[in-house]
Amino acid sequence: MMLEARESIEQEIWWEPKIGSSNIWFDNWTKLGALNYVVPQSWQINEQVEDVSELMTDGKWNISKLMQLFPEDIVQHIIQEIDIKYTSNEWDITWWMMTSTSKFTVSSAWQLRRQKANVIVPFQNMWIKGVPFKISFFMWRLWKFKVPIDEVVASIGIPLVSKCCCCQNDQIETINYMFLCGELATKVWRYFNMGAGLSMNCVQFPGMNIPTIWHQMVQFFEGYKPTVICRIIEWRRPAPGIYKCNTDGVAKGNPGPSSAAFCIRNEKGDLVYAAAKTLAYGTNIVAEAIRMGLRHCVVKQLFPVIIETDSMTMKMILNDEWKVPWRSVQFHNFQELQSQAKRILNLEKRGIPNLRIRTIQDKAPD
Repeated sequence: MMLEARESIEQEIWWEPKIGSSNIWFDNWTKLGALNYVVPQSWQINEQVEDVSELMTDGKWNISKLMQLFPEDIVQHIIQEIDIKYTSNEWDITWWMMTSTSKFTVSSAWQLRRQKANVIVPFQNMWIKGVPFKISFFMWRLWKFKVPIDEVVASIGIPLVSKCCCCQNDQIETINYMFLCGELATKVWRYFNMGAGLSMNCVQFPGMNIPTIWHQMVQFFEGYKPTVICRIIEWRRPAPGIYKCNTDGVAKGNPGPSSAAFCIRNEKGDLVYAAAKTLAYGTNIVAEAIRMGLRHCVVKQLFPVIIETDSMTMKMILNDEWKVPWRSVQFHNFQELQSQAKRILNLEKRGIPNLRIRTIQDKAPD
């Protein structure tokens, strides 16, 4: 293996001319590679001239000598690109051309020697920077059918009585059942789907005929044109000692029955206070809670505080231009919240983003 790699590796080692001790034909002193393999096959090589020092006169290139030995394009390259730093007591220095520092690294040599195959999109989506290695590795094993479950064991000829260990149903332990449509898998999918604002049964979307076989399902979604537009909404913790107040409002119709809500969290993501109010008949402009959150922060002295909202009418609300009657629903601790609100806060506390979804079409793929 080392002998096989030698030829390609040596072409990336540059011998910087000093005293001119490099071999003219077999050392890469021009940065073009060994000239024995670079010059045209029809070119007659003068092997009697061996050392680079024979091409120098008084520490400079001997142009006439270069013209005798090499084609014109190589001579021009040597004159323009290879600068002689002649010293009478220093041997030629080697530099590694594959790194910006000119220092040899195993990783750069590996990149030079490796034979790259075509990119496999599913694997590219598994091995993503930032995803924990154990997650990517498990997804790779799952894709390669290398997880130790009954279906895999039976496929290699070992007889057994299969029963899924994750639920009470007498179901055969298969990849599709354990990770997609089983009792436990359905609970996991539903938990994260509800937190992201999605509503689905297992991974079945309304109006879509999704295959139940794992590989067919992956191919289906790779060619799927989405019927919704999703935006990732990520809640970021404030700096230590700072509170964050998130506010939002909605109107059913414009105008129509409205409501507003806000929640205040600390730098750990823990809930400090939350409130929701049913507002009078109005528009979605009225249904904003910035003033509500600020008022509570003033009363409880929760400062400094960051106000987050997606409202385009922040200035109007902060200027107290709207006077709306409301009745309040207040939450003084986390346990008083509804289950869906608890789920969203827990997801955001763990740094798991939400999805903001907008339908763009109803047609399912063919």
